[in-house]
Amino acid sequence: MKTTTLALMRSAVLALLATIVSTTIATKAQTPTGKNRQRVASYNIQHGMGMDGRLDYLRTARVLEKINADVVAVQEVDSMTRRTGHTYALGEIADAMRYYASYAAAIDFDGGRYGIGILSRQRPLRIERRALPGREEARAIIVAEFKDYVFAATHLSLTEEDRMASLAIITEMARTSRKPFIIAGDMNAELGSTFIGELEKDFHICSKNAKSWPADSPQACLDYIAAYKSYGDVKRPGADDEWANYRPYVGEPAVTLNAQVVNTQASDHRPIYADIVLPTPTAQLLTTQPYLQLATKTSMNVMFQTNCVGHCWIEYGTDTLNTRRARALMDGQEVCYDIENNIKLDHLQPGTRYYYRVCVQEILHKSAYANHFGGDTLRTRFYSFRTPGDDGDFGCLVFNDLHDQSKTYGRLRELAKDEDYDFVIFNGDCLPEPRNRNHAIDMIHRLADGKKFGKTESGNVWLDRNRTTPYAFYQFWLNVSDDDAEKYIKIFTSLDRETIEALVAEHRQDPGRRVLQKRLAEEVTTMVHSHEDLEMAMAASNILFGKATNEQLRQLDEATLLDVFAGVPHFMLSKDKLNQPAVEIFTCDEAKVFASKGEMRKLVQGGGVSLNKEKLATFDQMVTADDLIDGKYLLVQRGKKNYYLITVV
Repeated sequence: MKTTTLALMRSAVLALLATIVSTTIATKAQTPTGKNRQRVASYNIQHGMGMDGRLDYLRTARVLEKINADVVAVQEVDSMTRRTGHTYALGEIADAMRYYASYAAAIDFDGGRYGIGILSRQRPLRIERRALPGREEARAIIVAEFKDYVFAATHLSLTEEDRMASLAIITEMARTSRKPFIIAGDMNAELGSTFIGELEKDFHICSKNAKSWPADSPQACLDYIAAYKSYGDVKRPGADDEWANYRPYVGEPAVTLNAQVVNTQASDHRPIYADIVLPTPTAQLLTTQPYLQLATKTSMNVMFQTNCVGHCWIEYGTDTLNTRRARALMDGQEVCYDIENNIKLDHLQPGTRYYYRVCVQEILHKSAYANHFGGDTLRTRFYSFRTPGDDGDFGCLVFNDLHDQSKTYGRLRELAKDEDYDFVIFNGDCLPEPRNRNHAIDMIHRLADGKKFGKTESGNVWLDRNRTTPYAFYQFWLNVSDDDAEKYIKIFTSLDRETIEALVAEHRQDPGRRVLQKRLAEEVTTMVHSHEDLEMAMAASNILFGKATNEQLRQLDEATLLDVFAGVPHFMLSKDKLNQPAVEIFTCDEAKVFASKGEMRKLVQGGGVSLNKEKLATFDQMVTADDLIDGKYLLVQRGKKNYYLITVV
């Protein structure tokens, strides 16, 4: 079976890669620790007053500079009070450190305000401030969203009842977050207390037993750094009494590499910090699509790059329902120390079509006696190839001497678009000598994925709805950078100058609201497509990121549905599996959304499982053909942000 589409270039046999990968991009292997590593700190600064009774913001800033944290939760911060000489304290500290400052006042005090804040290297994408209960004084929480995580700072009440009420609010904020959620601050509760026991049900404490108060002789652990358990309780597969300490950890919200209390008396508290590794979102584990190499009649190598070190394998077979597993092994051990992956599929039959998919589970951290894995496994869609046969019925499209010429490559692709072929081979002199590993990988995928030279796939957007759906078109404009949004809204919309200037000014006041990108996306999508398409695109966005209904889900056309859920784990399920209880279907090997029936039962009872945007009433609810979207899809949602798309064939 042959194809005439250039999509097969995504599974190209790249003959030149054997040289590039083995010689020019050989570099030091990645450290087996996740890429999303952060240093998080918390410091109750007592309005800048040290144990010596001296008010000194520069001293506070120097203490924090030595910690060198990515983000800091700060408590007991004055703003324009008489006792601080009408100074914006957080701003003074931030200026000295060259950090961004985000402030939340809890109460009016001494002619000014008194509250909490966040200091951060990165500029927050969004800031949210909320009041918390406190009968002796009002309390607050401030939440900052960053590219890879959400960070919250707080200072809780002295009263247990108020702390418990605050915890319910904090937990709900964490539960609805689409990114890893970290909270830090002065909890006014010690380890072993009822409150900390309740906190640990939903949060993993990264700074355990950090005694930080009083600063001159710390006796109490009041300050904490904790991460929300978005994957539920940490699992220890195969653990028993004898070997429990050696079993891997799966699904940790954060791995603590190091936690310290800093010895200083610049306040009545000592600052604490923790070096943590956060899990990479499942949809971001793979850099680009896989490609093929070293094709023979009985074997094929699948190559792919990951964004972090992972436990990787290939599931393959002559159909998608009966697959085998292949891994890269060396001396009996899996090769899992690098982002470059090369897995050989062996013992194949000549002239046979095979289907395969890449599976990746992140390795957050690896040490001699402790291995830490991410909570979810990425499973790509199924790709296919045909092995060369003995009958000679096998076609290759060969490119020679491209010399990094994008126009030449594009023209040749256009000329070859109607040709029949099984594989594409890029022969000598197609690419220049790479500058480094990243450059080599980028060039490889510009060829293997059929991308334009000098552009990324995400940089190409088409006016034709058959090539870029209105939803993907809307998302493209919605996700441009701040600088590009200011430029594009002047070029691609017909808004008048006053309107644009007002939008830019509003956006600069609060970039986290992204008012500029939203207006840009609305204007261009309506102009190129229609207002109805804009409403559909916005409704589709709400399906993934907000509250939506089964009816709204079923209104999506197939192309938009697949665009919306392109980055979520994808399973193929035989139609014969229908007409069974949900617990049987969603724990089977073909569509293993849940690790066990017990796990699914617990989540369903807690209202945490939805099918096609409707809560499952019982774990044994029957799943039938009537549940299929567009006649062949099931959408399972676990918790607020974990989706799984199942294609029924």
